[in-house]
Amino acid sequence: MSVIMEGKAQITIFRLLALKAALKLEILGMKRSTKPSAFIIAKRFLGIKGGRDKILAALETKIEELKNGN
Repeated sequence: MSVIMEGKAQITIFRLLALKAALKLEILGMKRSTKPSAFIIAKRFLGIKGGRDKILAALETKIEELKNGN
């Protein structure tokens, strides 16, 4: 089964879903082999400050907004 991503919105949603998965793994203790961390990437994308849990919640909210077309 394959999935085709078309348009900027779908690509952004896919990127944020991958970032969310990486951030969850970082919260559990795993680390990325390259810098910057998923936490830093998410903070820069969202433009907010806070801890990992706050950034994860904001990331989930942003994904839902994009999925609903807002």
